[in-house]
Amino acid sequence: MLYPIHEKIQHLLRKRKIRKKDLASHLGIAPQTMTDICQGRSSVTLKHLRGLVSFFGIRADYWIDDFRLEPEPRDYFKVLPDEDLQQMEALGIIGSPNWKSTLARVQYFIGMNRELWESHFGKVSVEDSRLLGLPLVEKDLLSSEDLQKNPFPFLEEDRGNAENAEG
Repeated sequence: MLYPIHEKIQHLLRKRKIRKKDLASHLGIAPQTMTDICQGRSSVTLKHLRGLVSFFGIRADYWIDDFRLEPEPRDYFKVLPDEDLQQMEALGIIGSPNWKSTLARVQYFIGMNRELWESHFGKVSVEDSRLLGLPLVEKDLLSSEDLQKNPFPFLEEDRGNAENAEG
């Protein structure tokens, strides 16, 4: 059986007891447009898909896979609470005027392009995964021995690349 996006939206709204108008508000659309989307009368745009990902904390892979109604554990990602983000901003870790959006983009990019990310910066450590709200997938993590030797291997690579570029 096929499950288009509008059926998944309806299913998760019912399951989580969320009102369509709350989702519409998050997506920045009129409640009637949300009703039309839920009925399959209006299409889900890329902007809407991004909003669904951030609202439900479920990766885009789930939304575009027509063969599953229920999300699997691997589909979820953790969205950091505002208090954590504000503390990170106060400490100067996050300096972007729109840091919530920036962090959401980084989470999404790493989640969707993990191999590309790791080819440039190395494996995502447990600490980085927690900081970024990424799922902790055993096969994607550095070993504790690797972390003890060099907790930030991508910094070493970046420093080496910068020295090579200068020399």
